[in-house]
Amino acid sequence: MMRHLLLLLLLILSLQVQSQQRYEQFRGKGRLFSVAIDDSAHLIVTRNADGKRLLDESLSDYDAGIRLGDTSYGAPYSIWDINFDGYDDLSFPSVSGNVQRFEAVYLYNPSRKTLDYNEDLSDVACLRVDKERHRITGICFHSSAVENWTETYSWQKGKLVLIEREGTMPCPPGQDCYYTYKQKRIKGRMVYVYKDRNER
Repeated sequence: MMRHLLLLLLLILSLQVQSQQRYEQFRGKGRLFSVAIDDSAHLIVTRNADGKRLLDESLSDYDAGIRLGDTSYGAPYSIWDINFDGYDDLSFPSVSGNVQRFEAVYLYNPSRKTLDYNEDLSDVACLRVDKERHRITGICFHSSAVENWTETYSWQKGKLVLIEREGTMPCPPGQDCYYTYKQKRIKGRMVYVYKDRNER
């Protein structure tokens, strides 16, 4: 009986150590807020200035929750300035398919000192941030084997605006071909720079 109690105690201690190690592994500190993931897979964000909790999100239904068990992907969240306003923002993997991957994106609101969910950025497939050019790119939009494209955005008066799209699309039904194309925003409208027909 004593032996079973001792084994149970050792098992509990081992689980507590593993939980603490995971908690420490997934702690990150930005300039404005700190992020930690607890042993129940909750992503908890606290403001550095006063310790106020800004976000408490269960990762169980997100891709970020899957990444807790497979760290080959890297950290299950990112602290970065996504809208180039000089403030830390937060994102974490939300959902992925065979081709497309999406992030749940929260932008820091300096006037309210909150993290606000941004639907537009969260709908960008395979989000990439170009700090030098101040551009946002989605590099893996996909709707079929022949319809794949990238989109590039800029921030204009606080809004995310599509400025360029490039990719491939199918020809009309019954035609064995596809188009490669590029569009740019010119005078407020998306216009084709080129649209080339390719035979299959």
